[in-house]
Amino acid sequence: MALKFDDAIEWPNGLGYTPCTREYAELCDKMDVLKPDYINLDDLSPDDYNEFCSLSHRRDQLLGEGHLGKSVRY
Repeated sequence: MALKFDDAIEWPNGLGYTPCTREYAELCDKMDVLKPDYINLDDLSPDDYNEFCSLSHRRDQLLGEGHLGKSVRY
């Protein structure tokens, strides 16, 4: 079954995006809410840290399954 890249992750510098599956994008959104860029992992509560690590593990699995497409520069 071919994966459908029906969402995208915008680059932080605004110069492009990376197409991805909706499942991958939603998982990344959850990770960003749990740990914004300005917060360090060691600042998270133990429960939030464990949740973040679980989400990170699932994200890596999705990467291995091909849920991320080729990046596009604007």
